[in-house]
Amino acid sequence: MGKLFIVTGDDEFAIKERSRALAVELAGGPVEDSPTVEVIAGDSDVMKPEEIAGRFLEALRTPPFLYDSKLVWLRHFLSFEPFALKDPAPVYAEVERFLSGGLPEEVTVLMDGFKLDLKKSFGKAVKEAAASIEVLNLPKSSDKRYAEE
Repeated sequence: MGKLFIVTGDDEFAIKERSRALAVELAGGPVEDSPTVEVIAGDSDVMKPEEIAGRFLEALRTPPFLYDSKLVWLRHFLSFEPFALKDPAPVYAEVERFLSGGLPEEVTVLMDGFKLDLKKSFGKAVKEAAASIEVLNLPKSSDKRYAEE
């Protein structure tokens, strides 16, 4: 079964930095130079979130070309909230089904973005799919350790 990695939280800089480092690690070198990496820009100003999710789904379904494996990176998705709605748009529900159904062996997926609620349906589905999830949050002023940092 393929692997699923998710980097989320509310610390934008830390999420972007960690996801880039993880992408380089998973790709075995610079992401831009790798023909085995397909990057879906989750922060596109041109496409709506549903269109981005649709493009991501297409990338997930497309087998690697000329190589044994590939990395699909949903980079800097602005919000995972639409995935967790009680009645999500069909494309979000299909992405959830695809990820929770077990990834093909040759596909590794990296998703990074904001507002992934691990208590809602999508969060539960990716946890059950054995995703490696990293949550990077800014310290809260109400946190006792905040004053120490």
